[in-house]
Amino acid sequence: MDPPTQTTAGNFTSTSDPLTIYLSSPIIDKAVVEKTGLLAYWQHELNKSVPLARMALDVLSAPASSVDAERAFSGGRMAVNYRQHRMSVATFRAKMAVGSWFGTPLLSGIDDVLEIVEGRGTDSELAMEPESLD
Repeated sequence: MDPPTQTTAGNFTSTSDPLTIYLSSPIIDKAVVEKTGLLAYWQHELNKSVPLARMALDVLSAPASSVDAERAFSGGRMAVNYRQHRMSVATFRAKMAVGSWFGTPLLSGIDDVLEIVEGRGTDSELAMEPESLD
């Protein structure tokens, strides 16, 4: 690692600082980004042990908003009314899971839901019990 150098303002910088190196490097070709995408580009850089790649992947993979989390909390509130205060954690979890999976490839139709509710699933599905939160 290069020794730090002092600037005129008295701040110390390092010539091997990953951000400084990245900012002074040539601009990434737009065709590369359009062909592979930013996530694939930074994953490739991570495989080459580029220090900023982990941070770039963390930033790029973060949700753009908190809408999904807010939707889950709202759905939970709508799933339990004031008269269902004795619902078990397992029942609530199952109710929320089925509600979020319904209409997706996991549970595309009401017949899939009925199979689970009525216990007509395969043995492997029945053996997959959620862990207890109690």
